[in-house]
Amino acid sequence: MEIEEPYMNTKMNYTLSALVFAAFTCGSNGALAGQLSCGDTIVVDTKLYADLVDCPGDGIVIGADGVTLNLNGHTIDGSGSGIGPGEWDPGAGVAVRFHKGVTVKNGSIREFSQGVVLDNAEDARVQGLTLTANMRGIELAITDGSVVEKNSIAGSELDGIRLGSSSGNLIQKNHLVGNVFGVGIADGSGGNVVAKNQIHDGVTGMFVFNNCDANKVVKNEITGNGEVGISVAQNSNRTLLEKNNAEENGWDGIFVGSGLTGTVLVKNTSIGNGQDGIQVESAYSALVKNTANHNANIGINAVVGVLDGGGNNAEGNGVADCVNVACK
Repeated sequence: MEIEEPYMNTKMNYTLSALVFAAFTCGSNGALAGQLSCGDTIVVDTKLYADLVDCPGDGIVIGADGVTLNLNGHTIDGSGSGIGPGEWDPGAGVAVRFHKGVTVKNGSIREFSQGVVLDNAEDARVQGLTLTANMRGIELAITDGSVVEKNSIAGSELDGIRLGSSSGNLIQKNHLVGNVFGVGIADGSGGNVVAKNQIHDGVTGMFVFNNCDANKVVKNEITGNGEVGISVAQNSNRTLLEKNNAEENGWDGIFVGSGLTGTVLVKNTSIGNGQDGIQVESAYSALVKNTANHNANIGINAVVGVLDGGGNNAEGNGVADCVNVACK
């Protein structure tokens, strides 16, 4: 039977359209969305349909603004250290570098130098991930205005979540267990909010250090860490610590270092810690309505000159309840 020319033209146009579509949905290694291989770069919204195993470098690279990567319950697995204790192969499970408006969600990432790295990114969202046995779980480097929420992060050799030179980010409702550092705000990171996270059974629960100003640490549960629950130090000023619970940490529940200005502690609870409940070494700090009970050393241990805003409470501490603030 003779095929009419219009039908052939239609078929040819359809084939060309399909090829064009495929070209725009391929990663750098030519993998179609949903059929990725280790190291692929994606530039359109992508859903993972199979695990990626033993990736030697980056697992997936996001190479355009506004891309959503849905791991769809699957795992991106790295090669582990491959070298020796404390040494890691380079690479991130998901790498976002110099792009904005990216979302990474809904899956597992393990055994990378960084589970997810946001490097010079803006307005990103990382949510619903399980990250285990990475050197760092999620790292924000020179990244602003992003949200990291509802992730489970365990067994990081360094930080569960690390912010370096990053500002205006929201870190909330994450569960961090057994990381050397739960959440680290460092290297000039300012104006971030860390709220409603559960951080336990690591070494240091949370630290703010190295010229990090105007950060807010609010309503976090920080328990059972081997050293300090929350530490603010090294020229980090104007930190707000409000309604946090620091319980049964090996050293101080909350520590504020010397020389800092504008640290405000409001309605925090610090119970059963191995040293002081709250130790404040800077006179340019204020304490209002904090509670510190049953700590091994001093409940609230402040230096002379600290601003006592009233309403602080301490009882049953090993050496003294309050030093240089009034407690009821």
